Amino acid sequence: MPLTGAVLSVDICHPSETRYPRTRVFLQQSAKALADYAISYHLVLLMILQERRNLQISNLPLLRDINHAQIEQKLQSPPHVCLVEELKSPEIGRLWGCVAKDTQDIAVYGQGICLNADMVKVFEREPPGTPLSLICQVLIFATFAHETMHCLHHHFFPHQQFLTTLPTNDARGEMGWELETQLLGGIVGVTWGEVGNFRTIQMLTFRERGLSGPLKQITDDIAEEFLACLTNGVIRRIKPPFAEIPEPVSPLVNSRGPIVRPSSEAETGLQLPDGVLLSFVGSDRWLP
Repeated sequence: MPLTGAVLSVDICHPSETRYPRTRVFLQQSAKALADYAISYHLVLLMILQERRNLQISNLPLLRDINHAQIEQKLQSPPHVCLVEELKSPEIGRLWGCVAKDTQDIAVYGQGICLNADMVKVFEREPPGTPLSLICQVLIFATFAHETMHCLHHHFFPHQQFLTTLPTNDARGEMGWELETQLLGGIVGVTWGEVGNFRTIQMLTFRERGLSGPLKQITDDIAEEFLACLTNGVIRRIKPPFAEIPEPVSPLVNSRGPIVRPSSEAETGLQLPDGVLLSFVGSDRWLP
């Protein structure tokens, strides 16, 4: 997947990087917390291995090579995070984040996580604790956790780095979504009037049980509680109540895939006004 976008920081987490202090500290806290939840990444990697064994894919790693201690060690030494202005894929458009895979992209962005600069810039300038600051902070964490899954996959499955697991009817069709489901209980997204325009954001969203559950809202108080726990190294599963909005369901737009329409109101739970767009953090594609 050829990428486009200007590099603003080769590694936003490097000690010499002083332009994005809040984000640097937050990502360091996030990486430390994720290392204590290595079991979630381990489960997804084992799931991938089993599915590919069932398909008789060649050059798979041995079971003993995917061990908890090595996963924990990799999480304790997280990959560099390259901050990219207007991070895009020509085929898809705006990206929340990604992991460079082909030689050309690696030469520009390095072998780590690419993070879209738009949410970082808003997070840095917004006063702490404001609704938009909370939203950006949750989005940054979810994107970082999601893309870290892809980094681990790249490490443990070097011969299948371009595969995204199997096209199943739930989150397992995309390993980052499955990681979010194992870690948080579902996948994180956002609704906005214009994709990429953070001033048009309306709410954080959460689809429980990956793609099979209802769509709910992450309210400011839930986001604040989640982030407070994260600061103390605890990653709590998100359990928001239903948010009923009696309006027609709009098209759903994922952040790295095509427009889709839900097949029924029961599938979405939360109903969105016409013209409101929904993006799921880190999603590679929509699974029908």
